[in-house]
Amino acid sequence: MREKLMEARKCAEHAIGLRLPDSAARDVLMYAWRKLKVIEKPADYLPVLYENELRDFAMRLAINAIGGAVCV
Repeated sequence: MREKLMEARKCAEHAIGLRLPDSAARDVLMYAWRKLKVIEKPADYLPVLYENELRDFAMRLAINAIGGAVCV
């Protein structure tokens, strides 16, 4: 499972074009794990969900940065 999660992170970082800090990636992983339980999917779905949540996390950062720049 660890290798699949590392590969999911690598794919997400490649897609978004930047390397996320380990602390952020860890927080997103914990969020994905909690979400996995809520949506009642099997554990082998975690890498797929994790990759998607990493991309969503990066998108939220970009949106917030753009929104903050407009307000200044």
